[in-house]
Amino acid sequence: MPRSFDTAARTDVQNAAAAFVNAGETFTSGHVTAAVRNGGAWAGTFGHNPVGREVRSLWEGRNTNGLFDGYTRSTTYQGSSQVFAYHPINDDPDTADLSVQFPPRVDINSFSGGVAPGAAPAGPTPRSAPAPTGLKTARELYNGGQDASAGDRFTLAYNGDGYAQVPRSVTRLLGLNPGDEVVLTGATMSGACALRASTSGETPVANLQPTNGQLRLRDRALMLYGVGNGPDLVVAISADGKSLELS
Repeated sequence: MPRSFDTAARTDVQNAAAAFVNAGETFTSGHVTAAVRNGGAWAGTFGHNPVGREVRSLWEGRNTNGLFDGYTRSTTYQGSSQVFAYHPINDDPDTADLSVQFPPRVDINSFSGGVAPGAAPAGPTPRSAPAPTGLKTARELYNGGQDASAGDRFTLAYNGDGYAQVPRSVTRLLGLNPGDEVVLTGATMSGACALRASTSGETPVANLQPTNGQLRLRDRALMLYGVGNGPDLVVAISADGKSLELS
């Protein structure tokens, strides 16, 4: 008997779609399928068709769930196939690269007893008390403007508006100057991403503050990668000192 697309799976799809919306990305239901599989979510144990139906259902209920604020839906092409693209109102989906590769389904046996976990609450995950990490905070590590070093690891707390601030000691090590642009790279909903200086033609996620050279990162920009819902941000400076690993 076919398994039903249950509450846990629907919650996974809603959270994945919300991550795309929070990041201002143009996406299709195929991108949501790839996201839940890459993230090892319960919804990733299902085929694409029920995920696609759930994305369309979320769109139809947008006036109630508020998920697609600032978004519209357009018909476009993905190769030779006609698909729905969900995108910011002022963006043209025909200019976006909507190609997507489906990873394998998540192994149902990776879940205890092969059954769905308890459904998480829909929408953004509330921040909880920080779990012990054994790491110093950036404030402790770079107190008084102490220089950063390749290989450093530390935590950054989010403020009440959802911003984590990377100190100037770190941005200086990366070779960045006030006003410079940075980008995030990584697999969707993988739980980690990398931050580095942007290159020509890339769309920046943030700019260093022009006055002090610090960098403010918004949690919404990180959520596409499955990062940003926790109480703080774990940062590791790469061995060559040219990028940051965020988790």
